[in-house]
Order: sequence, then structure tokens, then C-alpha cells
Amino acid sequence: MGPMRFTTRDLLWLMVVVGLALVWFVLRPNQPGRYQLGTDHDHAVILDTVTGRCWMRGDDGQWGDTRSPIGR
Repeated sequence: MGPMRFTTRDLLWLMVVVGLALVWFVLRPNQPGRYQLGTDHDHAVILDTVTGRCWMRGDDGQWGDTRSPIGR
């Protein structure tokens, strides 16, 4: 088996495929909404992806604003 050879056409096809993948990754639609993080119902954390606000239920069962567990 001889050495593999790549032509300019192969390189251009590779660039097209990588470019399309990057465009899809950057422009893919996101799903805005509110998501519950974690499984512990007593200490639930709710994250709103539209506003960036975050709420946490404390030991007393009351909801309060908290810092996002996803660092920025």
C-alpha cells in the first residue's frame, strides 16, 4: 500500500464539512426556559435561561434568589 495523497479538492471538501459543522454549532437553536438543577427536592435550584436568574429553595422551604451555579 502506497502513501496516502491528498489533493486540493480533498482539502476543500474537508474545509466545507468543518465550516458547516461550525456554523451549525454556533447558530443552533437553544431551548429557552426554566430548568431544575439537581435531584434533591428539598434543595432545588431553578435556572431561568432567558433572564439568567436563579432561585433556590432553602431549608425553611422558601424560595430565594441565589447566584447561578453555572459560573460566568
